[in-house]
Parts: sequence; structure tokens; C-alpha cells
Amino acid sequence: MTPTASETGTATAIPTASQTPTNTAVVVPNGSNVDSVFATSVAGSGIYFHTATPVGPSATPTNTALSSLTATITATAVGPTQTPSRTRTATATMVPGADTETPTETRTRSMTRTASRTRTVTQTRSLTPSKTATPTSTPTNTLTPTPTLTPTWTLTPSRTPTRNPIALKDVAIGTSFTLGLRGNGQLVTWGVNTQFQTTIPPALSTQTFVDVAAGSTFAMGLTSTGKVFAWGAPTFGQTSLPSAVKSRVRAIAAGFGHGLALRTDGTVVAWGRNDDGQANVPSGLANVIAISGGAGHSLVLFADGTVRQWGKTMKLYPVPAEAYNIIAISAGSDHNLALRNDGKVIAWGANRYGQINVPADLSNVIAISGGLQYSLVLTSDAKVIGWGTNTYGQLKVPANMKDIVGVAAGYANSAIALNNGNVITFGAKEFGALATRTPTHAP
Repeated sequence: MTPTASETGTATAIPTASQTPTNTAVVVPNGSNVDSVFATSVAGSGIYFHTATPVGPSATPTNTALSSLTATITATAVGPTQTPSRTRTATATMVPGADTETPTETRTRSMTRTASRTRTVTQTRSLTPSKTATPTSTPTNTLTPTPTLTPTWTLTPSRTPTRNPIALKDVAIGTSFTLGLRGNGQLVTWGVNTQFQTTIPPALSTQTFVDVAAGSTFAMGLTSTGKVFAWGAPTFGQTSLPSAVKSRVRAIAAGFGHGLALRTDGTVVAWGRNDDGQANVPSGLANVIAISGGAGHSLVLFADGTVRQWGKTMKLYPVPAEAYNIIAISAGSDHNLALRNDGKVIAWGANRYGQINVPADLSNVIAISGGLQYSLVLTSDAKVIGWGTNTYGQLKVPANMKDIVGVAAGYANSAIALNNGNVITFGAKEFGALATRTPTHAP
């Protein structure tokens, strides 16, 4: 028996995807729930402040593991076959003259045995990832950015606060007034009221707001229905709103005398003061996720992490090459700040007061805010760091501050947002924008 056997095995494996950690800002859709986020806008008389708005794209790490194993085995066997045959022949031959008979016997035996066995084994392994990476360029974002300091991040607080519904969650700082947004969507304001900038129209008392912005002497609010309202000084037409901002708006920002609105389709609308071309939105501008206004310029952030600016103020200061992978922006009076996804701050523009001199060892920044010739940032370990002019003590951060989740730079005043919803302000008292407690009504 001559058996034969052949066995063939094949295995194909799809390598598991490597896990790629990313450090990104978490965004809140339409700004409807920004408990730990803080935003501000500021303007200076004749010069403006800053505005930051994030909604930034980010990649989602994935883990891939073996989820299925498929094996197919086929065996075919042909059993042995035997074909026996046997022949017996007997012959007697008589030899003449002999008295003996010699029998002759011939035996023939033949046996044929044929055995063949074939075995075929086919084994296939499929490694199917249990998770599929889904990159996000948005900003998950779609954080409904807040005008002045549009948070580019969502800081996860060390604890979950019990938030008072009348506590402030967003603040915008004008030249000499402050506009606050309560957790329940109502507005509160205080400060100088020479241009009725702190006189909130009575008709707005029934509205629920999700975003606020403050220019030099005018204020704006964005409702949960996507409609923009404005009040205060109408000097440059900044309170005469175009029809395009009456609906489908997801973020607002204010410069010294002009307004900006980011629509839900990623386009930008601008109006108001335009002597430096700050309200001339470039043709074809799209895929914008954050906006910010300066004294005589505007700044936007695109979904791909790049930025663009326009207006005479910044014509001498092009966007630096290192401004890539940006997740948040903030326009100061005549300078800009951009936060990269690695926690590094990029600054450019005028530097008479050192407002773009970012400390060399600064890292792990999670929030930025540009004011009138100075800058403020917040780091991941809840430290507030500032540089630039300090004429009014706007860089003098109060000691022993804990649970800080946001910062805002203004004209001559600064603000810090706490995890419990309270806001601490510091700087020039004479400009009327200070409040050291959470106001329950306009002071």
C-alpha cells in the first residue's frame, strides 16, 4: 500500500490598528451647554480687544483587536481498494510407455491493492477590527463659540459643581461695561451706560441666550434659535443687523465698532465700522469654525486648522508659518493669538507693549484671550499667565485662585471664570467693568 497525503495551510491576518492618542479640545454643539467654558470680548476706545471662538477639528484614537477567526478545513479521503484474484489449474499428463502418471499443478495467485488518500486543509483567518477609527475635523466640534474668548477647549473640571442657575457662565467685556450670560440663558450687565450699552431691551427678557459679545460701546446676544440681537451705540451701524443674522447663526463676535456672525453653514457675516476693511468678508470664505474681532481687523479659523485675517490693522503682520493645527483664536486690539493642538501659543502683530512676547517656557495652554495691548492664557494646571501692558493692573491676577476654567482680557479690565460659575474681575475701577461677585442683577 502506497498512501499519499498532502496538506496545505494558508493564514492571512490584517494587522491591528495602532492607537494614536490625540490631545484635542472637546467642543459643545451650538454652544448650548458650555458649563466649563468661558468667553469674552473686549474693546478699547478707538482700539479694540479680542475675541476667540473654537470649534475645532480633532482625530479620534481607535483600538483595533482580533474580533473574529474563521477556519475552513476540507478533507477528502479515498479508502483502500482491494481486488483479489486467485486461479488454480490442475493438469494430469500421461507419458507413453510409462506406468506412472505425473500430475502437474500450477497455482496462480494475484492480488492488487490500491490505496490512495488525499487530504486538503484550507485555513483562513480574518482579523476584523473591533473598532473603526473615525477621524473628526470638527470640531466635534461644533462648539457654539462665544464671542470674545471663544473657548477652544472644554476643560474637564476636577469636580462637578452644583451650578446656581443665575451664576455666570460666559462674560464679554467692553470698553467700560461687562455683559454676562447666566446658566439659565438670561443676560445681566453692569458698568458705564452712556450709550445704553448696559440697557438690555425689555423685549429680550423672554429670550434664551447661548452667546454674548461686547464691542467698545455696544453689545450683542445670540439666542438658542440662532437669532442675533444688538443694542448700544449705533455710531457705525453696528446695531443695525443684516437679515443674514436673523436666523441660523451659531456664534458671534465683536470688534471695536463692527460685528461678526458665524452661520451654521460655515460662512461669515460682518457689519458696522469698516474704515480699515474689517467688515469686508473675503469672497468665497467657507468652512469657518471660529471668529474673532479686533480694533480694525477680523480673524477666522477654518476646519483644517488654518487661520485667515483681514483689515488694515494686520496688513503689516502676516500669519506666521507656525500657525497650523490651530484649535482656538483670539484677536487683540492690534495683535492676534492662536492656540495650537499641542498646547503652544502663536502670537503675531504689533508689539509695542510686548503683547506678542509669549513666554519661552509656556506650554499646556487650554484657553487664550487677547486684550488691548496685552494677552492672557490659562494652562491645564489652572494657572493664569499674562504679558503686555499692565497700566491698570489688568495683569495682576488675584492670589489663591482655585478651580479656574476660563480667562478674558478686555480694555483695562480682565476676568477669570471659576468652576462654580462665579466670575472674578480685576483692573481699572474707573472704567466701571469690575464686579467681584456673581451679580444677580445689574449692579
